[in-house]
Amino acid sequence: MLGQVDLLGALNIAFLPFLFVFFASEFFSTMGTTLAVGGEAGLLDEEGNMPQINRPFMVDSIAAALGPWVGIPAATALIESSAAAEAGGKTGLTALSAAVMFLLMLLFTPVALMIPKEATAPALILIGLNMFSGLRKVDLGNFTDGLPVLMMVMITLIANSFGTGIAGGLLFYIVIKAIAGKWREIPIGLWVLAVPLVYYFADLSQALSPSQCEFHLFI
Repeated sequence: MLGQVDLLGALNIAFLPFLFVFFASEFFSTMGTTLAVGGEAGLLDEEGNMPQINRPFMVDSIAAALGPWVGIPAATALIESSAAAEAGGKTGLTALSAAVMFLLMLLFTPVALMIPKEATAPALILIGLNMFSGLRKVDLGNFTDGLPVLMMVMITLIANSFGTGIAGGLLFYIVIKAIAGKWREIPIGLWVLAVPLVYYFADLSQALSPSQCEFHLFI
């Protein structure tokens, strides 16, 4: 498999739009997951920032890069980790414990496959409701704050992609604030981020064009 890896070929300028789509999706997905799980674990400061956030980004980027080399999908942080944080987990030992439990559960895979989706659906619905608990912190009375959050949720559900939802929500936040005449409330960092966000969605639409490639949108 390693003999088929062509790193120089992947750096062809024709592949840059696709590489950017993958990067942006991974970046926003990791950022949203890290902040959400960090909030559940009480690791955020008074301003909602996570100290040393570069560490989870480093781990996630290494895992995503090395995963394909060993024949597995790109490894990444998942929002389901908030369940462990809510249970009190705050260190890497939590992840190791979960990994051991998953390893043990491999023995029961045939039994798990016998359980119909109709039986697991209620549990997934409850997990989804728990994930919505963060909305209580949003000032829904201010439409310039509430609408971008609603758009973020809608895009996430439609696109089946956490990263795409966050990217769309941020771009909509910039647009709605500017239209409402509250452009001064937009941080400079978001203005800078607006350019790659527009480029991201432009590349995403190009990458999903049937004439360009045949892979499904939301991987």
